[in-house]
Formats: sequence, structure tokens, C-alpha cells
Amino acid sequence: MVVSASSTAVYVDFIDPSTGALNKRFAATSPDELTALLTRARTAQEHWGAKPLGERCALLDRLRDVLLDSRNEIAEVITRETGKPRAAIPAV
Repeated sequence: MVVSASSTAVYVDFIDPSTGALNKRFAATSPDELTALLTRARTAQEHWGAKPLGERCALLDRLRDVLLDSRNEIAEVITRETGKPRAAIPAV
């Protein structure tokens, strides 16, 4: 990860450690944006906590299904981010 700045913005570059190639560049979050994101997260947590247990369990089951269906794509991202070969990523 490399942090760089232009005249108006700060960016975070994610570099593939095995090749040195740029994987992705993201705009860094400003302190004000971070505060707003944390406020939204707290509100979301309160809404989540107010849901009945059965509904939360059903949503978590759905999340599990989506993660399992996406495991190959997730493994590819982990491979690019860490520079490790695909064989080193634990199988699901």
C-alpha cells in the first residue's frame, strides 16, 4: 500500500507485492467523510439490533451463501493483494 497526494486529493495505491504492479487506486477518506461513515455505521448497527433474531439469522445465512458463491473471486482478490500464489489461499 502506498499513499500519494495530488494537488487536491490523497490516494491509496494497492500494489501487488509479487510484481510491483498497481492493482487499484482509491481516494483516501477525509476526516469529515470518516466521521459521517462512522455515524452511518452506528445507525445501521442500531437498526440491525432492532431486527428480530430470526430475520438476522436469515440475512446471515444469505450472506454466507453469497460469500460461498463468490469464493473464487474473493480468492483472486486476496492473491492480488498479498502476492501469494492461489495455492496458498485456504480452500473453502
